[in-house]
Amino acid sequence: METTTTITQAVPHTGELTLRERLIADLEKKGLAETAITELRNKYLPLTINGVEDKEGYEAVYKARQVVKKTRTGIVAYCKQDRDKANAYIKENLAFEKELVAKVVTIEQHLESEELRIDQEKERIEAEKHNERKRAIEAIGFKIVSDVRGMGTQFLYGQVGFSLEDRSYGKNEFAEVLEDARAKFVAENARIEAERAAKIAHEQEMERQRKEVEEFQRQKAEMEAKRKEMEATIREQEEKLRRIEEQEKKEALQKLHKDILEARKAQYLQVGFHDAGYCIVLGRLQLTDADIMSRDDAAFEKHIEFLKEQVQKQKEKKEAEAMQATAPKAIVEDPITKAEPKELDFAPADTKTEYINADKERIGFLIDTLSAIQFPELTDPKARKIVFEAKSRINDLKNYLTINSNDL
Repeated sequence: METTTTITQAVPHTGELTLRERLIADLEKKGLAETAITELRNKYLPLTINGVEDKEGYEAVYKARQVVKKTRTGIVAYCKQDRDKANAYIKENLAFEKELVAKVVTIEQHLESEELRIDQEKERIEAEKHNERKRAIEAIGFKIVSDVRGMGTQFLYGQVGFSLEDRSYGKNEFAEVLEDARAKFVAENARIEAERAAKIAHEQEMERQRKEVEEFQRQKAEMEAKRKEMEATIREQEEKLRRIEEQEKKEALQKLHKDILEARKAQYLQVGFHDAGYCIVLGRLQLTDADIMSRDDAAFEKHIEFLKEQVQKQKEKKEAEAMQATAPKAIVEDPITKAEPKELDFAPADTKTEYINADKERIGFLIDTLSAIQFPELTDPKARKIVFEAKSRINDLKNYLTINSNDL
């Protein structure tokens, strides 16, 4: 069971030692200060236990720890007892201080109140005098621009400033200040009047010059209006001539366009197309007037030659198929079943009729898809040329698909 050393009485403080010195002296008397701690350190720090079988060493360490523990608890107990005494003294000290101060404060507050009452009255009287001085300066013609207590009052008239200090003035002293303010006001007022008269004269001169300029501008504008009227008449006549020339040129171009279209249609009809009214047709190939005129002359000639070749190939192929259809067919007997003889089929499986028809339908769908492409209206010449070339190439592709799909 742990034991605690109890210290019942501290060494009286003589007033000659500091608090730390007194504590050290008291603890030395109890055998709890630095000297005792040094002895414990020298005596017990070398102690060790040589394994679990060292019972004597374990017992010695245990007893030493109890001695050290007793010293520690003795130091704590003594210091706490000393603190409790100090706390009690501080509490009593504060209560006594509060009691005495409360009695003195009543007297002090009365005296402060009397001082404050007289000081405020002095300030009121001085403030009233300062206001009277301000009104006197304002009566001359100055305006207050800044009025901060303790920093004085700033006045202004025109470009002249005037300052009135926030302090007491003697009677003659303020009279001199007031006279100085009047002199500054009179001088600035004379300057303002001279400046105003000069400004009026300048404005009158500027008005006279403005009227002269306005009259000149009016005459100039009148002459310019007559000139523009004559130019407008000339432009109107020129515009009439230009429209007549453009109309004649437009009609000539339309006639030329129509002649070229009819000539090209004639060549297409010679190839084998027939006229369906809104377009010309050859098999699945349909060409509108825009399609016919979409190619330049060189491209048109190539297209005609291409169509002639394709039509000729188609014609030759049909003739060959007709001749083959009239030729005798070989007959073979089935060597296994000995069934009825049948025609020899030399065609590969992917060219049989049902597959060919399906492929033709797919190609026809592709041609319809190409025909449904909508081209945007463009403004830039380069962009329009690109779209024009694209249309031409798509028409060539449609023609190629249409003609060659008929050969399947």
